Amino acid sequence: MYTPPRDRDAWFTIRGFVYQVELTIDRWLALASDEALELERGEDIDIISGWTGGDESAERLLEQIKHRSRTLTLNASEARSAIANFLAHVQHNSAERLRFRYVTTASVGVERDPRFLIDGAGIRLWEEVRQARVEGGALARGLAAFRALFRRANRPDDVPTEVWDHFTRFWRDADGKAVASLVGRFEWSSEQPDVGELRTQLVRILLASGRARDEAH
Repeated sequence: MYTPPRDRDAWFTIRGFVYQVELTIDRWLALASDEALELERGEDIDIISGWTGGDESAERLLEQIKHRSRTLTLNASEARSAIANFLAHVQHNSAERLRFRYVTTASVGVERDPRFLIDGAGIRLWEEVRQARVEGGALARGLAAFRALFRRANRPDDVPTEVWDHFTRFWRDADGKAVASLVGRFEWSSEQPDVGELRTQLVRILLASGRARDEAH
């Protein structure tokens, strides 16, 4: 019996592509009249709000899509990579109004660092800060914990050296105000529906909106 020299199972890669296509359809169906959709431009999906065909005041939401079966923490390589990518977007587009959303099926995991205050989950704390639900000393401690974590972080394999150098400089030099600004523009959208669930939702939307007569259509 033939034995391949390495694992060539492409299922996980294909599933990721299907998930991205389904999310693209979902975003397309939800577009407002002053929004535009761009694919594989800044990230996997870009949504431009206030779009008038060239209006520089428009805001661009960059969405990175990841179908993951493992839990996600701030210290995961995918999380470090996503933050580094967003900082690079901001660096090269300083005049643009940019936001970032990391969309994933993964649930939120617990950090090893005890300074993360919400059940040990740094991403949950990040989201509390982003939504202005943390104030005073708790906010200051949270921002300091983010700086401490990323100042000693290692470069993920998929992040170019120059992008990581900018990431390192940011976390080395950033004060609380700069960190809070970054957190306010970067959303962790975790525990999203997986491929099968999302397809069911899309069919329901298409039927309810009258775009499809029945499920087969």
